[in-house]
Amino acid sequence: MKVSIHRETRDLKIPFRIANAEWTDIDCLTVEVEADGSTGRGEAQGIFFLGETIDTICEQIESVRPEVERGTSVDELQAILP
Repeated sequence: MKVSIHRETRDLKIPFRIANAEWTDIDCLTVEVEADGSTGRGEAQGIFFLGETIDTICEQIESVRPEVERGTSVDELQAILP
């Protein structure tokens, strides 16, 4: 398996507002996993009020990259991720 991580900033069509904040763009992380001629993709932005950022999510992914590239199962992956 091969894992690829891509970061980008996406502009929002309209601002996203809550009581004390407004966003006009979002940082987005896309992860691709390639195996046996197929590619799976997932996206994440993190939950700001839990302290998640693109950097912390990347750190988590990098911490399990060797296991994923060796072919860990979904159950094993869920057990080793926070």
